Amino acid sequence: MINGFEEIDHTADVGLRVFACSLDELVMQAARGMLHLMLEDAGSALQVTADGEKLQIAVEAETPDELLHVWLSELLFQMTVTGTFPVDFTVETCTPSELRVLIDLVPLTKDMAAAATEIKAVTWHGLSVEQTADGWQAQVIFDT
Repeated sequence: MINGFEEIDHTADVGLRVFACSLDELVMQAARGMLHLMLEDAGSALQVTADGEKLQIAVEAETPDELLHVWLSELLFQMTVTGTFPVDFTVETCTPSELRVLIDLVPLTKDMAAAATEIKAVTWHGLSVEQTADGWQAQVIFDT
């Protein structure tokens, strides 16, 4: 299975279908997909500098679906509060009920913010995470 994501059509919002070999890669691909939707190709233009900020996000959940929802919601919240944009992720712990990730951040410039598509929330509508014979797959819809 190839790790990655694809945008899916949704009537009023925007969504992703995510594929990965493992759960930890699935949650990272979902985050990369959300960031791509917000600021297409921004990651290639951003550089992590020595004075870049680091942030650890730790979340717990009862199910993989809830874990994905809480992870993406917390990432979105932190970006909004700190005015930063993630450029790299290091998974420290990942189980179906716990996730801890160290994130490298850069400041979100006014130009980037002006060009960004606002994602207001991660929805529960159509949210699914499942393990298949080939790995893991998920679907998530974002309120824009």
